[in-house]
Amino acid sequence: MIQLLRFQSKEQGIRVDGPVYIALEVMIDANYDATNHRKKELQINVDNDAVVWPHFVDLDDRVKVEHKKHLDSQQYILTPNKKGKIRAKVNFEPTYEFSEEDLLWDSHIGSIVKKRSYTLVSPYIAIQDIARKVYDYIRRIPFTNEKIYMLTKPRTPTQVITSNRARKCVCKAELFKDMLRVFGIPARMLFGEYYDETSIPKYSSHLTRPTHMHGHAFCAFYDHGWNLADPTLGGFASEFKIPNYYDHLVTTQGTSDVKISAKEL
Repeated sequence: MIQLLRFQSKEQGIRVDGPVYIALEVMIDANYDATNHRKKELQINVDNDAVVWPHFVDLDDRVKVEHKKHLDSQQYILTPNKKGKIRAKVNFEPTYEFSEEDLLWDSHIGSIVKKRSYTLVSPYIAIQDIARKVYDYIRRIPFTNEKIYMLTKPRTPTQVITSNRARKCVCKAELFKDMLRVFGIPARMLFGEYYDETSIPKYSSHLTRPTHMHGHAFCAFYDHGWNLADPTLGGFASEFKIPNYYDHLVTTQGTSDVKISAKEL
């Protein structure tokens, strides 16, 4: 079975995280007490940039699913049946599609980013080779010696290149994404939570959010499907440490009686 992380608070209810970049079969069994006056629902939230997507394989009779689309994400809201139960099997599987937005040149892709990209690597080699050379270049860029806070402003890709210093993981992830788009390679910046091998068992029994922040930015690029790369912590394509990258699977309110398990497909 896959190790899941469960966090619980009065304000947010129960949140379960899992290693979503592994193809997962997730089993949900939730019971809602009619005497509990809090809103009774279970949510699955997915960023529009996600490279894995939930598919409802099996759903209890009369459990309602509402699909909401937001600017940057989509939300599936499950409400319990008359017996106060939600039982469902949901598969999280890779998506093999990309959109025009994955190729767009944003305001960060200026002349310095373009020039550095074309002097670094030839555009006439294979996608994997281009991505690898860009990855190796960004991995070698050191970080500043500044004390970094959550609200510390990241450096732009141009600033990272001209100073040869990154400030946060998002600096390296954004530079990787932009340099690949210079070559017409679909690329995305992804956000999740990174847990090393010692942290996963440590936090699996916690009922509250860990005080240490695990939020992390990394990337995906498209070559016959989405490949993952982390130019900050290391990991490229088949070398990417998929089991260590977690994100939200489900959140639920109005119950403490919820069992969620997952196994690899």
